[in-house]
Amino acid sequence: MARHIRTALIIALVPILSLSVLSCGRNEVSVKAGRRIICKYGHVIKDTSRFIKVDPSKAKNYSVSQETTICARHLQAQRLYAEAQAALAKRAKARAKALLAKVVALDPEFEQAASQYESLGGSAPKVVGSSGGGSSGAAASNSKGGTAPKGSTSTTYLGRLPRSVPSYKLISQSEDVLSGTRLFAATQSSNPVRLLTFSASWLGTKTDFKSWYDRTLKARYSVGASSVKEISPYARFGTDGSKYANVTWPHPREKGLVFSVEMEARKGNPLSLKTTLISTARKYL
Repeated sequence: MARHIRTALIIALVPILSLSVLSCGRNEVSVKAGRRIICKYGHVIKDTSRFIKVDPSKAKNYSVSQETTICARHLQAQRLYAEAQAALAKRAKARAKALLAKVVALDPEFEQAASQYESLGGSAPKVVGSSGGGSSGAAASNSKGGTAPKGSTSTTYLGRLPRSVPSYKLISQSEDVLSGTRLFAATQSSNPVRLLTFSASWLGTKTDFKSWYDRTLKARYSVGASSVKEISPYARFGTDGSKYANVTWPHPREKGLVFSVEMEARKGNPLSLKTTLISTARKYL
């Protein structure tokens, strides 16, 4: 008799347990969690942040912690630059020039190193501004010394992204042979946006944008998803339902190049950032 009761209970509980598991799966939301270490001079040293699915009631417990430090390269640049300033104060121009040459080699945009080096007769490398661009077919240089795949016409990926945005401060930037990213933080706590990210990525001329988006970003930004015809017939908007709102679209003339703008909501529903996000994307990219 007891065995029959246990069997009946198990049979009765199976659909309840199954329903509970399925319901939990349906109600999960994507949140970004991890750690980001940023150099004071504007590039990402390490980023372990990633999207994970969690129960909505626990979403507030997850976030991306951020640490600002100075990387080894810029510590060296700081030391050499300080020595160069001391040499200039003593009118030791030859020594100052040699020191500034080393600083410029480490980072062409470090403090006033490039302009000082040029004033002493040196030739500092030119840094591409936010206007970007270049002649068709030109290979894109990048901060790691590589070149973009054949077919990209960008001089640099970062060169296509804004260097500054009113009410935001640039806190990091990174670039490799396939992409460039600039991350800005809002300067006012009253701003509903906490973080603003611009990125440009190279997919290759044979990659279909829609297939790529559906495979990589569609599930991540599925809440409130919609097309954004104001930007492009192919532009897609969506949120993770927790903090992040994103709009991504292919370059209208350069097949294989993709732009993306993401905002992290300071609080509340990221869907409320849609109008601001689209306006920002249209203005700066």
